[in-house]
Amino acid sequence: MVTRAVRRRARAVLGQAPLAPVWCALRRGIPRPPKDVHRAAGKGRLRPGHHGPVYAGRVVFCCVVLPWMLVDTLLDRWAGTGRPRTGRTGQAHADRDRAAGPAVCPA
Repeated sequence: MVTRAVRRRARAVLGQAPLAPVWCALRRGIPRPPKDVHRAAGKGRLRPGHHGPVYAGRVVFCCVVLPWMLVDTLLDRWAGTGRPRTGRTGQAHADRDRAAGPAVCPA
């Protein structure tokens, strides 16, 4: 049976009392189709793929790798040993140019 709240919600959505508010369910698994029907439909997979390793990889990444990277970044910034976020600054370019010596133009 359906709860009273679900019946009220269905009545509000439909504008009238629902005739059959209970969802249908199959008691057993879905039977395999006949071979000719399966072949005509393109011979697709009949069973769902296994996504367990993918989900486990996502969980490991989000719960282990990502926090590890964040903590490492924060510790580097707090310690002052982190790399600068931008590339070379104007001063670094000037130092490099001075160290290279005078520019020589081919004649």
